[in-house]
Amino acid sequence: MIRPVLTFGASTNSQTKLLRFENNILKSICALVYDDELDLWRRRYTRQVRDLILMPQVTDYIRSSRLRWLGHILRSGPDKFTSRVFTENIVGRRPQGSPRTRWKNVTENDFDDIEMFTGVSE
Repeated sequence: MIRPVLTFGASTNSQTKLLRFENNILKSICALVYDDELDLWRRRYTRQVRDLILMPQVTDYIRSSRLRWLGHILRSGPDKFTSRVFTENIVGRRPQGSPRTRWKNVTENDFDDIEMFTGVSE
């Protein structure tokens, strides 16, 4: 129930915050364990909780959702509005300072990460 609420409207810059929140939730749900050596209850480490539940991280879920939507956009015809917005370049000057992260750049980075991980290239 938490994941859909957590991922709704997830921006490109908030992934570390989302991951930290998810880890805290998981640790509060299933991290308590009794330590016989110390004779007290303690919390498991994040890596131990991740190994226990075998669930993909929220950032991986967001990445797969973005790439799924990208597939819909690329399969749609060139006359569709979403396809035109994704493929056309906007002419004009951008504001001074660090450029804002665009959805197109993030999906390209996601695709590059998957290629690097799987060893598949175009």
